[in-house]
Amino acid sequence: MLREAGLSPSLCVFWNGVPYDLEGRKVTARDMVAGAAYLKEMVALLRNLRAVVAAGNVAQEVCRRAGVDAINVCHPSNRGLGGGVRGARPRRERAYREGLQQAAKLAAT
Repeated sequence: MLREAGLSPSLCVFWNGVPYDLEGRKVTARDMVAGAAYLKEMVALLRNLRAVVAAGNVAQEVCRRAGVDAINVCHPSNRGLGGGVRGARPRRERAYREGLQQAAKLAAT
């Protein structure tokens, strides 16, 4: 989908909202607070940052807690793109691509 959106992976830094091993447990509010602190530090290191794409609910919440403006898209997993609703996948894939296209345009500036 990156390629289809015109966004080169070589321009991207991939980062998890909670950048450490959860050892199989669910994400907690404490994890998101910690993730927000790590994200702030990471963003400070990226001097030419043009866009942040928050893929999924956890990433979106971590960005919100960190005060980082983000393009919000669903998580790219099968469950995220499927949305748990019959027929939702094409609509969610289109929205995901549109978010990546928006990031590609910002990256080109």
